[in-house]
Amino acid sequence: MNSPSQHIDVKQAKWFAVRTQFRKEKFLVNQLVNIGVQAYVPILKIKRQYKSRSKLVELPLIPNYAFVKITKEAYVKVLRAQGFLSFVHFSGAIIPIPEREMEILMVAVAEEEILKCSTEHLAKGDFVEIKSGVLLGMQGQLVEENGKRGFVVRLERLGVYLTMAIESHLLRKIKTAS
Repeated sequence: MNSPSQHIDVKQAKWFAVRTQFRKEKFLVNQLVNIGVQAYVPILKIKRQYKSRSKLVELPLIPNYAFVKITKEAYVKVLRAQGFLSFVHFSGAIIPIPEREMEILMVAVAEEEILKCSTEHLAKGDFVEIKSGVLLGMQGQLVEENGKRGFVVRLERLGVYLTMAIESHLLRKIKTAS
């Protein structure tokens, strides 16, 4: 029988998704970084309105998830960290997340414009490709959410969809919606 950690390389660090205890994403990442493990939690800054004031809060994009870039040596460090629950498994094995998917996730979060878009010449459902910028070549689909159009990217290994703002002049239609 194969080990769940069979995809962790001895020399080349790869990204993996981990589940965290409730509201322990940042705690886990800080702890891992302090012991020399590369870790990341995508954080969104969201403005919350209260009765008498508004406040900018930082919330994880994917609750109870964090990401680690590790080799076999760091695997045990992650397992022993406080706040860690488990590695995300697919068919009994922990599968590395492609570097490109992690780059897309990091850039999308850094843009701080997730969930906004103005694309007048494109229709809901069209498949499009980004034709310039740091996300060059990324493909996705236009969707409408709460009356706003957004560009959706599916990160296959994470099983999540990101909706973000992309200026319409940066998009090229690949295929019209059926």
